[in-house]
Amino acid sequence: MNRLGIGFLGACFGSLLVVLLHPLTRGLANPLVDQQIKADLNSHPMVLRNTRVVPEPKDATGAAFWLLVASREAVLGRSGNHRDLAETLEVARGWSEHDKDNAFWLQMESAVLWDRGLHDQSIQAWISAAKAARWEDYQMDRLQVIRKAISRTFTNVPSWVDLYLTTERSSFAGQYLMRHATRLLTRAPLTTASGLKLRYAIARAGHLIRGGSSSIELAQIGSSIAELAGRDRTMAAESTPRRLLFARIQLADHLRKAKMENEADDVVSIYRATTGWSYFLDQDALREEREQLGIGALAATGIVPLSTYGILWGTVLIVLGWFAQKIPVQWWQSWWIGIGTASIGLALLVATGLWIHSMVMFLCGVMMCFRSRAVRRADPANVGIGFQSICTIIALYSLVILGLMWIYGSSIRQYLIPGVFPEWNPSFTLATLWGSLLMILVVTLTLGPTFALLTRYRVDRLASQALMSSGRVLCMLGIVIGGIAGPLAMATDQFQERDAGALLRSEPLYFFNR
Repeated sequence: MNRLGIGFLGACFGSLLVVLLHPLTRGLANPLVDQQIKADLNSHPMVLRNTRVVPEPKDATGAAFWLLVASREAVLGRSGNHRDLAETLEVARGWSEHDKDNAFWLQMESAVLWDRGLHDQSIQAWISAAKAARWEDYQMDRLQVIRKAISRTFTNVPSWVDLYLTTERSSFAGQYLMRHATRLLTRAPLTTASGLKLRYAIARAGHLIRGGSSSIELAQIGSSIAELAGRDRTMAAESTPRRLLFARIQLADHLRKAKMENEADDVVSIYRATTGWSYFLDQDALREEREQLGIGALAATGIVPLSTYGILWGTVLIVLGWFAQKIPVQWWQSWWIGIGTASIGLALLVATGLWIHSMVMFLCGVMMCFRSRAVRRADPANVGIGFQSICTIIALYSLVILGLMWIYGSSIRQYLIPGVFPEWNPSFTLATLWGSLLMILVVTLTLGPTFALLTRYRVDRLASQALMSSGRVLCMLGIVIGGIAGPLAMATDQFQERDAGALLRSEPLYFFNR
């Protein structure tokens, strides 16, 4: 390598060191931090999947989380006993006094009252909730609590964390209220003033939920609750746009006939807003946006670990190559090396069922059994371009396997892939990846006896050169990728974090402001 190449590698290595050591980026490049994130997400009490029993709430976020867990149990058919319902009712009723202009508490109180058989009180609470000015379920505050717990580990939070937290939003409260609104509708005939009053409260409730939700799914539930207010029994089996429009007009018409002009005008405004927001409440668009941001997060977060793993594995190959020089040539020409390698291949097949890996290793073992008859005395300083090309291919394949191993062991695989890429099920397993690395090592060693047959050079020198050449290429690739792409990836991730953060704050507003 000339001086220019050495200088280039030195610059890349210095750049990689800056990324690994700088306070703003070292946390993102540290695999131990990744494990800390995983531990935090698996144990945090505000992550819904970790929680079955909620401690007594001390603030609005804790109280809303209590009601969210209660909603989940009700929707999944795991509702507690009368005592549990009484405690849930106490939480909802208590916070409706503290946060009077928030309809969420009264709506949840109404649903719990109905579950306890107190239907008249439930209806009154629902109608009272319609007079509130806003709707907030404090899920954004809950997600920020989780984010704050994660961010204590390092200066900058990677964008994939915000992206994952968007999948932690839950619609259980909305589903619970939707079911309750359907039950209320049975007590709200279009022909009575009390029934129309309750239907208006249902439309108003849906409007408040849609307007206050930070989730597209929950906003869609709110729109469905608003649409529910105009339905009658004849619409149970048919919900075409024409029928929905007719239901809207019919509800406003009945309200005006009952001398409820203000409510009728409000219903018209509610349905007009529902139609307008429907263009921004697209679950498919949300999924596509998450996938695009997820691909960027996956690439940006994996560049530095990939380069580090490449350097480490390349160093291992170089060290093994140095040891290969110390093995006597008689050992390389022994039948036992070939037989042992072939046996390892068969054992791998029995243990893991990896046919391709096992057969390649078996064939490599067979190849090692062939010995060169004549041996040149000179060292193989330059075997040829074919030998070096194979070593380069081995290094590139090793880099791909190391990248897949990083994905397999990282938090991104556990959280980002199932949450953001629900249809992407990686077919590789840990056994497949370790089997691939073992196969790479065996194939590299097999270059020794193979090229010894072709060139008549000493097999130990060729095997050592194959290992060391592949290791050097892998180290150089790791340094170049980490030195050039590492800083760019970190900068890109920080830029992308703004989009992921905006999506976390409010999904409907994210698409509205684009």
